[in-house]
This record gives sequence, structure tokens and C-alpha cells, in this order.
Amino acid sequence: MTAILEVISDGIQVGGTATDPLSGIHQAVILAKCPLIEKSTRHDDMQRWEMAPYIEAIDSQLSSYFIIRRCCDVLRIRWESTRSHTKERALMMMETLVQGIKEPSPGVADRIPFCYGIYIPTVSALPKEYGELCVRCGLIGEAVKIFEDLELWDNLIFCYSLLEKKAAAVELIKTRLSETPNDPRLWCSLGDVNNDDACFKKALQVSNDKSAQAKRSLACSAYNRGEYRTSKLLWQSAMALNSLYPDGWFALGAAALKDGDIEKALDGFTRAVQLDPENGEAWNNIACLHMIKGKSKEAFMAFREALKFKRNSYQLWENYSHVALDVGNVAQALEATRKVLDLTNNKRIDAELLERIMTEVESMASPTNSAMTDDGDNFPVSGTTNAESDVGKSWEAEHLVEFLGKVLQQVHFTSTCASLTQICVYFSTKNDANYLVSSS
Repeated sequence: MTAILEVISDGIQVGGTATDPLSGIHQAVILAKCPLIEKSTRHDDMQRWEMAPYIEAIDSQLSSYFIIRRCCDVLRIRWESTRSHTKERALMMMETLVQGIKEPSPGVADRIPFCYGIYIPTVSALPKEYGELCVRCGLIGEAVKIFEDLELWDNLIFCYSLLEKKAAAVELIKTRLSETPNDPRLWCSLGDVNNDDACFKKALQVSNDKSAQAKRSLACSAYNRGEYRTSKLLWQSAMALNSLYPDGWFALGAAALKDGDIEKALDGFTRAVQLDPENGEAWNNIACLHMIKGKSKEAFMAFREALKFKRNSYQLWENYSHVALDVGNVAQALEATRKVLDLTNNKRIDAELLERIMTEVESMASPTNSAMTDDGDNFPVSGTTNAESDVGKSWEAEHLVEFLGKVLQQVHFTSTCASLTQICVYFSTKNDANYLVSSS
């Protein structure tokens, strides 16, 4: 496919305009790249943007087969429905697309070409997708009509719940249960509407203890009651049935942590970030658990991941500063300390940590430090000399002294703590620096 796409790309200019028209088979190959991207990348906003050039390439064609054009429209609707300023246009396009299914024109002869070489939703799946798009756009009433016509009872119950029509939802569920009394999903829906654990237990009974949804609901209920051990066991059982559920692994970690099971909590949060690497809360919990276990290096790496997604949490920065200093990364400890001061308007100050940082910086800036560490086990990096290495260490030490001076200056003008004042004055005198100016 890659070789074919390279040939096709010669006829497409950046910006979505085509210099030469593409044949039907070429257009089909380009669109085939979109399902490939869907299956090989994470399902997030960036995934749609990766597919966008291929969609634009087909949209720029003056003529296309009916089925190819409809497939391109579906892909564009899915892409534009994820953006707030194009969501309304996507809704209008989907409405037109669904209405066009029932129109007799074009005929079968025009619709049939490439129908076996293009992926497009079925006649029943497309209206369902339209209903789900209406729900995301807040058009619940329109979605109710669509789901009623399609007899999609689960979706209809969900819509009634959104509309807070509890009586209508219960009536519909009981009507469906009278026809299919052994459907565990209906019992779970009834339990959600009535907030009744007996319904979830009934769902487990009719499903021969194989309903992951029922176990998740019972686990949440047990957690809310403070029965953390029961919640942990239920979450373990639920995740054994369906492991591709990031929120479930996070909830398992939280229940295990409340129960005092550190190893199981760490395993739960780790599985959560494996499925959802952008879960900042889970990364933070992993780092804190490593701190409890005394594994500073692992905690440092986990905090770095957590800070990518939770940069405005001063508690996270504060923990990160301690761990960074524990692993010997003074620069990161100073940066984290400065970030805590900025986020709390200089109200959150750790005098003990600042004293430890100052001691470490003084040790690095000491003239005898390089001599003490230059033993037979330290070899110069290839292409460098000992003199160059010493110059690099000296520059790093000077940079840290300057950075520490700026942090202490920021602390000195706002803190009334005597120990902090002594640290600031000592640092200024020791380094003969003019960082700290009298505030009077």
C-alpha cells in the first residue's frame, strides 16, 4: 500500500487540490489508509487529524463513484464532529446522508461499483451513528425518535436518563424484561435507574456470574459504602472479564490503596496508564506509591509523566522537588521549588528542602569537589578531556548557584519565617552575592 500511495501522492498538491484526477481504484486505496490509521493508533483527537489529508485528497476530486464519495463523507463527519466549531456542520451532513439512503436515485447500477472494496456503515448502523451524534450535540429529543424507530432500547434508556425521565425509563425496561427476562444489560440498566444493588445481583445471576457491567456497578457501590476490600475483589473479578477498561483499573487501584494493598494498587494504576498514557492522576498515584516504597528513581520518572498533564498542581510539584533531590537532580528540584512558589503566590515554602538544596549546591560548587570525585572509576567521555569535563561541571555549579539565589530572593521578600531568613542571609554571605536586597 505504501508504494501505491507514493505514486498517487505525485498527483496531489498540499492544500487539498489535485493536479490530475485520480481513478476509482486510486481513490479507494487512499481511503483504505483511514481504517488502517484507526486500527494502528490511539483513538484521540490526533487520530482524526492524521486521517484528514486522505479525506481532503478525495474531497478535492471533481468526480468520484457514489460509494467512495459516501465513505469520504462519513469519515469527514466523524472528523468534524470532534471539533466544536464544525460539529453543527457535521450534524447537517449526517442528516443529509441518512435521508439519502431512502432516496431511489442514484440507481443500483451507480451505487454498486466498489461496494466490496470500501468500508461504509450498513443501512441500520448509519442512523444509529446519527442518533449518537445528536446526543453529543445535545439534541436528545431527536435522538429519542431515532432510537425508537430503530428499536435500540439501551440507547433509548440512556436518553431517558439524560432527560431525567425516570418513570419512562423504568417502564421501558420492565416492558423489555417481560419479553427477555434473562438479559443482564436490562437488569443493570434498571439498577442504574433505581440505584438498587439487587438488580445488579440479579444480572449476575441470569448471566452465570459473567456480567462485567454488573460487577463494576457493585464494586462502585461497595466503595461508596466504605467496603474497600469487597470493592477491590469485585473490581478484580470485573477486570478479569473485560481488561480493556482504563477507568476500571484506576478504580481497582484506588480501592486497593484504601484497603492497604500497595502492590495491587500499583498494579492497577500501572495498567491504567498502559491503556491511557495521558491519565495524569494515575501517574501521580504511581509516583506516590513508589515514594512510599522508597524507590526514588521510579517515583521521579512517574512524576515527570504526571507533570505533562497536571502542570498546575502545586502538590505534585512539591513531591517532585523532594524526589528530584533524592535522585541527585538538583536543577529539577530547584525548578520544581520555583514552580511551587509561583503557583501558591510564594505562600508554600519548604525551609528544610531549601536547606538541603543549598547544601548540595555548595558541595557541587566547592573547589575540592571535583578532586574528591575524580578517582579511577570515573573515565572521561570519548572525545573529551578531564579539563573540559571540569569546565562543564564548573559552569553547571555556577548556574545552580545563580538559580538558587533567584529562588531565595523570591522567598526572602515574602516569608516571615526566621529559619528561611537565616538561610537567605547565610547564602548571600557565603557566596558574596548581591541576590538578596533589603526589602526596607
